[in-house]
Order: sequence, then structure tokens, then C-alpha cells
Amino acid sequence: MKGSSVMLDEIVENNEQSTTTLFSIIPNNRIKYSRLDIAQRLSVVLKELAISEKTSELTDQESSDNTELITCLLDVIQICTVYRRMNYTSTRENTTQLWNAIKVYYFKSLNRKHYYPRAAVLDRILILYKWREALQRTKWCLHEKYLSKVHETLLTDIFNLATSSEYENIREKAKICFFKIANLFKHSHRKLIDPYILTSVSALTDPACTNNYQVIGCIEFLASPIVIKTICRSWFFASRCFHSLFLCSVDDHEVHAKIHIVIALYASSFFELPILNKESFELYKITVHNLATLLNRNNMSWNYQVIIIIMRFLKWLVRQDPKYEHDVFPHAYVSTIANSMISENTNLRIISLSTMNRILQQLKPHQPFQILKDVETIKRLLDNKFDVSPSNTMIDKPYNYTSDHLSDVNNVLSFLPHELKVYDYSKELRPSSFHDSLEVIQQLMSEITWWKRFFECAIDGDTTTSPTFRMQMTFFFKGLCQVIGPKIIDIIKTCWDIVLSISSDEPNLDFVIRLSSEIFTGCVRGSKHWQSPDRAKLFNILLPKLERMAELSSHNSCNLVVSHALAHCFRDLDYRRNTEIIDFVISKIDLGSSDTLLQTKILSLTYHALANCGAINQWYQHLVNSKLLPFLKHSHFEIRELVGSILGLGFLANYHFYIGSHIGNQDKNSYLESILQNFANQIEQSETENQFEYVCSVFFECVTRTMIRGINILTPYLDSILTILLAIINKSHNNEITLQASIVVAKIATMVNKQGASSIFMLATSNLQQQTKPHPSDSSSQWKSMILLSFLGNFSFKNQFYLFKHDDSYQTLCEAYLNNLKDKAMVIRQLASDMLCSLLRIMPQRVLLPFTKLFLTQAKALLDKSDTTQKNSQDPVFVGLGLSSIVKAFSHCYDIPTFLPNIMAQLARMSKFSTVVQGQPLQKIIRETFDIFFRLQQSIDRWEQNKTKFTAQQLETVSELLYSPSHYA
Repeated sequence: MKGSSVMLDEIVENNEQSTTTLFSIIPNNRIKYSRLDIAQRLSVVLKELAISEKTSELTDQESSDNTELITCLLDVIQICTVYRRMNYTSTRENTTQLWNAIKVYYFKSLNRKHYYPRAAVLDRILILYKWREALQRTKWCLHEKYLSKVHETLLTDIFNLATSSEYENIREKAKICFFKIANLFKHSHRKLIDPYILTSVSALTDPACTNNYQVIGCIEFLASPIVIKTICRSWFFASRCFHSLFLCSVDDHEVHAKIHIVIALYASSFFELPILNKESFELYKITVHNLATLLNRNNMSWNYQVIIIIMRFLKWLVRQDPKYEHDVFPHAYVSTIANSMISENTNLRIISLSTMNRILQQLKPHQPFQILKDVETIKRLLDNKFDVSPSNTMIDKPYNYTSDHLSDVNNVLSFLPHELKVYDYSKELRPSSFHDSLEVIQQLMSEITWWKRFFECAIDGDTTTSPTFRMQMTFFFKGLCQVIGPKIIDIIKTCWDIVLSISSDEPNLDFVIRLSSEIFTGCVRGSKHWQSPDRAKLFNILLPKLERMAELSSHNSCNLVVSHALAHCFRDLDYRRNTEIIDFVISKIDLGSSDTLLQTKILSLTYHALANCGAINQWYQHLVNSKLLPFLKHSHFEIRELVGSILGLGFLANYHFYIGSHIGNQDKNSYLESILQNFANQIEQSETENQFEYVCSVFFECVTRTMIRGINILTPYLDSILTILLAIINKSHNNEITLQASIVVAKIATMVNKQGASSIFMLATSNLQQQTKPHPSDSSSQWKSMILLSFLGNFSFKNQFYLFKHDDSYQTLCEAYLNNLKDKAMVIRQLASDMLCSLLRIMPQRVLLPFTKLFLTQAKALLDKSDTTQKNSQDPVFVGLGLSSIVKAFSHCYDIPTFLPNIMAQLARMSKFSTVVQGQPLQKIIRETFDIFFRLQQSIDRWEQNKTKFTAQQLETVSELLYSPSHYA
């Protein structure tokens, strides 16, 4: 049948024969039975088989055979009706031309075989084969004039079979065949399946339809993606189908299970439909009315899963951005949504709250605005140096950004807005058609009983722990403040006080704090368009609630919930909206108070408020001088940590990010310099070790928190900061403080630019040289020297292109390492040798050769005097470590330097040097050095070639250590 169907392709009228020269097509005058003739005969057979299936006289065996015949017949009908070779009605080019173009594209470079190996050519052949097959199976689309009675009869018969057969495989096969035939005309006859959709919907709600198989077949038909797409894109079908899915007349478990699945599919596929005219508006109202009526029927024994799906439909029926009168959700059904918000089911409450938020968003007032496009004006406005117009004018969050320079709005690295909206909140634009809905909302929200029940449900553990609920709660109170305005103040007074009146040992305290935080955020953000007296009245109520939340909450809850909610209030970019909040939290700071837990939470709130307001300069100096600097030695760790974080905000606020060559070259701020000087003075004047450690911890937090926000922020103050850090390392007797200071220095070192790298190098080198002066060999001094050595070694290697442009830099660092090679502690001497080894690898020949001659000279002098009893002024361990550094530095070379054999020979001779004190560590150093050299040479398989550079005497001297038993031990 497939072969015959290919040869029965219709040749479209007035079409040239050349389009079919590639295929074997039977001319129309030679066709005895056309495609429709065969389909008509097959439809008669199908009808007879369908009738015989419904008779009860068939045995089980005959019924099974009949079922197989029907499924096979449906396949044959589908092939005969649908299967075609090529889409002749397409506007594509001739297939031959397209095929030739593809061949040229893929094989145009075939002559250059060195570019295209055989495997690539085979891949192209495979792709061509698949493309040609796809072209030959292009989906057919017939014109409406080709829709005949045979097609209509086939569709009707197959639909009846798909919705009435008791066999699932027949229903599935018939459904596939139905949509295959219908797709032939889907572009030319878009309403072909509309009657069948209405038939299926009416069968669900028809009390006379008692056949379960027919109902199940209709449900399966409605679950098809094509049907779902058709219904969800038409108000006509939406108004008739959505509510009918919930009113099935058959009370059967299998039927209801399938209906729930279908309803979920429709709920996930339905989105906003445009309301274009009065007719679509009437259908929209009918759809809302039908679903809201279902929701109000209390006598229905449904589960909450179905009710939630109904609410989800209603949610999508609320227009997101209404522009006309008919876009507004009907006000008569707002109370239905509100009643669902106090339901016993948690999920229903959440989805109802989300639906109410969409309604409130429809009703919020709109303010006139102007768009600023001048870059300098925008920059001055965002830097809080310029008021665009009166104080009631606010800026909105920018969306379009330029790419030429950056801005530090909210202390976050971001591109400067390309344009900025500026709203005038002294005016409100409300369409007159919204007043009816506003009256319903205001009347509903004035019911105290409803509010009490709402708050009882809101502090339920299952609800409050949901992030979706907390976010929707913020939007809900924001929308209420925007819609009903200052009238919400009375509601907050009455109901919120009841919620916050609980004691600190209540089990649901955490839920109350979460709820209160979202209410606070919503009210602050929603009241930004209020007049100043009304907003001040609201803050007189909200700010004591904020203090109460801080008192009740735990430290973790305050950080995770209250502080983040407070930070969310400052996301509108204009700090003038929230000056009252910042003034309030700063006024509550009293670090001399005995209640350290409360002060910790107040400081946390202050930090989040200042970090997100975008303009802290008007509060910063007063806050630091009167509230923070006198308490740098506070005994409570978390308070010191927060003090350091707040101090770091000043560096962020005075730094501006720009893309250009002048990164990090901004001018110093004199007040920030005075803060650093205050740190240095308090570190120097600390009377006890504890006070010293307290000030250091505040300084560490200030520096690290500042560096996290952006690169090179501290560059103007780098000398002062590094001087303080190195002073901490020198003065500290606590290894932990020394380690923290070194970590901060290392973090700065990873982020600085060229100028900063040079400053760090000079300060660290001079500090290391100070450490080599005679000092008691205590553990803290050794610890400091080890830290400085490790830091300098890694830092100089990473920044070698910045630091070693002149030979003096090599000499300076070498002198520091050589001084540490003479230290009393063997651990420091070995570490200095390792760092010197890394430096020698990058050292140029002109500096390296004099360095090697220095150690060779000292080694020869030492060996010449080794047999005398005269006191030797040379330190053999110092010389041995120096020679060892040179050998280890070049042990990995494929081609060892010419000076290395002589150095290795001198080092091998020193293995026989022995004194009572120095002999044993020296011999160990030499053995380890030769062990490393031989192992690395063997790993790269170069020893046989490199040993030819040794003279016979040198090789004999060296071989005693290279092949010593200690290597194989």
C-alpha cells in the first residue's frame, strides 16, 4: 500500500510536469482507482467491522481477530489517505536544484583532500542521505478544495471508533489516524476538528451518556496536544470546555483519574489570551463566571487537587497588564478568591494569594514619568549628587545599559543605565472602570474576622516555610498599600499587634518573624507613592514593629530573615524613600549596652540597610565617629565582625568603577585615611594582648569584606593597609592572628595591579629583612618568618613580570633569602633555600652567574680550611644550602647549564665535611639534593645525555652520591 500510495500522488492542476521528473508518478488518465476511490472502499469495510464489533454474538477469539483487523485497516487507511512522496504545493525550489546546491555546498572543497580526510567525506555523504530522505517525506498540506465527502466520512467514522471502542489499542490507533487525516488540511481548514471537540465536551456532561468507554474515549481525545492547543488558544472553546471538564456525569474511579490528568495538562498549557473585541470579552466573562461558580459550590465532594487546578485557571484569567476596561478581572468574583485565601489547604492558600496579587497588580495606580537619556545627568542622579526635580520624584530600576563605563549603584558592579525612568509620585492615574473593583477590595479588607483568620493561616508552619508563600505575601501587602492606600494602617494596628504579642519561647515564633518581615517589606515598598504625612504615619507604626522583630528573633533568624527583608526594601535605588528606616536603626545602636545580642541584631540590620541604600555618605561619618570607632576593642566577636563590615562600606561608597586605563587611580578620601590611622594607633597603643587581637579582628573584617565587592577598591590605601598588616605580623605573639594577617595580605596580593604589586613587594621584603635581625628563637618569631618567606616566594613568582624589570629587584630579594639562610632555626633556613630555588629558575644569566660564583668561592675556601684546626668563619650549612638551591633549581632541565657540574662536584665534596654540630644536617641536605636531581633526570630520561657534560673527575665525585645505597633504600 505504501508503494501504491507513492505512485498515486496527485499532480496539482496547472503545475509543470518537470517538478515530478524525479519520481514515478502514474498519470491521471491511466489511474483506474484513485486515492479517494480506495479510501472510500476501505471506509465501507471499516464501518462493517465496527458494527460487527459491537454485536454480542462474537466469541472471544473472533472478537480478538476482529480487533486486529480493525487496527490493521486503520493503518491501511492512514497510508492510503496521508502517505505522500513530496509536497508539490510547497513554494520551495525544484528538488533537483536544491539537491545540487546541497552537493556543491558539501563537496566544493573535496579536491583539497588534505583539508578533508575520508572520514569527513563519509560524514557528509551520510548527512546528504538523511537530508534527501527528509525532502522526499515533506509533510503534505492539501488545499481546502480537496476536502471531499470521503474525508469527512472517514473522519466521522474514525472519531466514533476512537471515542466508543472498548479496546484501548483501537482507540489509540483510531485517534492517531484521525489526526493524521485532519492534519492534511490544518492550514487551509483550521476549524475542521472544532465539531468533534464540542461533541467530546458535550459527551462528558451529558447525563444520558452512561457508556464508560465512550467517556474515556472523549477524555483521551481531549488530551491530544492538537486539541489542547486549539482549546487554550480560543475564548470560544475556553468558555465551553474548561468548566465542563469538572462536570463529568460518570461516577467512576478510572474516569475521574483520567480527567484529573487532562485538567492538569490544560492548566499547565493555558496562558493569557488577548481580548480583542466585545465578543471575546463576553466569552472571557463567561469563562470566569463558570469557573468561579464551580469554586463556590460547597456541596461538591471534590478533593483539593481539583479545586487548586480551578484556582490556577482563574489565576491565568487575571490579566497581568490591563490596558482597557474589559481587561479587568470581574469584581464580583474577588470575594471568591479572598475566601480561598483562608482555606484549610496550604497549597490552595498559596495559589489563591498569587491570584489575588495579580488582581491587585491590575488595580494599582500608575504615575506619569519621563525618560532621561543624558549619560551625565543619569550618572549624577545615581551618584546622589543631583535632584532631577521635586522631592516627590523618584527613579525606577534601570533595564537598558551602556557598555562604555560602569556604575556602582547599590555598591554592586554594574553598567551605567542607558536610559532611566523618573516617576512623579505626586500624581496618580486610575481609570474610572477600576472603581468598582476597588470598592470590593476595600470592603473585603475591612473585615476584621477575615484578617484574623488570614493571620492564623499565615503563621502555619507548612505555609510560612514555603519561599513561594513568603514572596507572595510581600507582593500582597505591597499591592494592598498601592490599592487601598493609607487605610491599611488601621488593619496593621489591629491585627499585626496580635501576631507580634507572643513571647520569645513560643514554638511558632520563627513563623511569626518570617511573616512579619514580609509584611514589613511589602508595606515599605508599596507605600512609596503615598504623600509624605501618610508615609510618616505608616513608618511610626512599622519601625517599632521592626524593633520588636529584632527583639523576638534569634541571631540566625535576624540575619537570614529580618535583615534580608529589610535589604529588599532598598531595592528601588532611591535612598530618599527609606531615610526614616536608616535613621531609626542607627539611633538604636548602643554598643556600650549590656544587651550584646540585641546590639548584634541591630548592627546586622544597619549593615544590610546601608549596604543596599546606595548613598551612605550622609550617615557614614556620624555613624563611625559616634557609634563604631570607640568600640573597636569590643569583647563580643560578632559585634566586632559587623563593625568591620560597616566600616568597609565607606571604601565601597567612595570608589567608582570605570572601564579605562585609570582603574585604581582614584583620589584618596581623607576621612577614610583617618580611619586607617585610627586603626594603626589603636593597634600600637593596645595595652593587653586581648585588646590587640580585638582591634586586629575588626581590621581584618573591614579589609576582606571590602575586597569581596570589587577588584582594586583598596588600591589608593594600599600602603597604609599593608603597613598595618605587617605591623600586626611583627607585634603579634599569637600564631592565629599572624596567620590571619598573612591570609589578608595574600588575598590583596591576588587582586592588585602593577603599582600595588610593587608596593607589596617592597614592604614585604623590608619586613622580612627586619625579621632576620637577632631575636629570641621563640615559636612566634619562627612562625612570622615562615609566613613572610612563603608569601614572598609565591607572590614574586606570580608577579615576576611586574617586579623583576630591573636587576636590583633580584638583588633585593636574594639578599633577603640569603639572610634567612643564616637563621638559627633550621626550618627557616630550609624554607629560604626552597624559595631561593624558585627565584633562581626565573633569574637571568647576568644575575645568576655572579650568584653561583659567590657560593663556589665560599665552598672552595671552606674545603681548603677543613683540615686545619683554625676556627672557620664560614658556615658550612649556609654554603651547602646555597649550592643545594642551585642544583635543585636546574634538576628538571633537559639540558643542564654548563656551570652545574662544577657546583655539584663541590657540593659532593662537602658531604665529607663534618663538625660536631653542623655535620649531620649538612650531610642530610646534600643527600636529599642529589636524590632529587637523579630522580628528576631519570623521569625525563636525560641523565645519559647530561652526564657527558661532567669531566671524569667530576663524574667520579658525583657518582658516589648519585648511586649511593641511600637512593635505593
